[in-house]
Amino acid sequence: PSWPTRAAMAPGPRAVYWAAQATMCASMLVFFYECFAYNVVFLRRILPAVGKAHLVPVFRVLFNTVWALGLWSYHQAHWADPGAVPQEWYDFVRRAGEALPIVPPLSEWQPGRATFCRKCPAPRPERAHHCMIC
Repeated sequence: PSWPTRAAMAPGPRAVYWAAQATMCASMLVFFYECFAYNVVFLRRILPAVGKAHLVPVFRVLFNTVWALGLWSYHQAHWADPGAVPQEWYDFVRRAGEALPIVPPLSEWQPGRATFCRKCPAPRPERAHHCMIC
């Protein structure tokens, strides 16, 4: 069988880059809105209004520490290389040919079984997203 190459199915690199940038910008807006809402609205207005002003420094340090760690984790995950299916897999698929047992993809883990992608006509290793489409 002949499957389309990864390059033939992939959207252009500029489109992928700008989609990733738009996603990161939207996420950053949510992160900073959350920081503003907590620090300005809750800590400066609500806690003092209910007579809990002595808790503001403790809550500020705890929240901002967790917030900064979350922001850093998101940044690291966003810019990390997701990896790729190794070339050995594609060589194995070519060698196995029609003898390769392929099962339908399910939502649960299928250890030791190759699945057939629903979005592009190619077999993939277990738990793998092997192309830009899926």
